[in-house]
Amino acid sequence: MYSMSQSGNLQELQIRDAREQDISDVAALENSCFDTYYYRNHRFSELQFTDYLRSKRAIFLVATRKSTLIGYIAALIRGSGSELSARVETIAVSPGLREKGVGSRLLRRFIHDGKLRGCKSIALQVATANKSGIRFFSKLGFRKIRRLPAYYGKGFDGILMKLGT
Repeated sequence: MYSMSQSGNLQELQIRDAREQDISDVAALENSCFDTYYYRNHRFSELQFTDYLRSKRAIFLVATRKSTLIGYIAALIRGSGSELSARVETIAVSPGLREKGVGSRLLRRFIHDGKLRGCKSIALQVATANKSGIRFFSKLGFRKIRRLPAYYGKGFDGILMKLGT
């Protein structure tokens, strides 16, 4: 288990692999975090999260504090051999704990795990309207690659962002 602590509000923060018993809490957090119009149709179900949990090509981590799930990240590894990359499918942190370091610690652990599994790059999509998400990923070294017209539905573009080669 990989644990991190921070003084103040996030004492006892732990980042670990997701488990079967986390699925309902992860799905509940997904629904509460992605209720805005441009994400609503892209939310993941308990069944989809279970698929990530069981896939050998997935990295699925959760952040907990005092046994309470407060964030997660789910990603798929693509390619083969020396051409491996990862694609973040979803990442979320409890609304009251955003901008306190949970997301960056979760993403850094994910990047670490991806490198250990041979991933040379990481890609993700974020809605153009999600300015705080774009700033967050940019601060962690992701760069904008291109606009994705209507990625989240008519009139709701996305941005492809990438870290690495």
